[in-house]
Amino acid sequence: MTPSDVDKQHTLVVYIHVNKLGMPLYTLATVDRHSGGQPVVQALLYREDQAHIVTFLQSVQKLPEHRH
Repeated sequence: MTPSDVDKQHTLVVYIHVNKLGMPLYTLATVDRHSGGQPVVQALLYREDQAHIVTFLQSVQKLPEHRH
């Protein structure tokens, strides 16, 4: 599922976890109206600044669509 697959019943959220090395793991997930989540993509970012976050989100937008 890509961001373009999200409909009115789903919301995109970004979870951020920091590992022992201090590197943030970003997980973009879709969540349905029943709070059920499905990860879409994950990335370790070298730096947690606007430029790196924007690059991550732009990369996600370029992913090919996947239909079941």
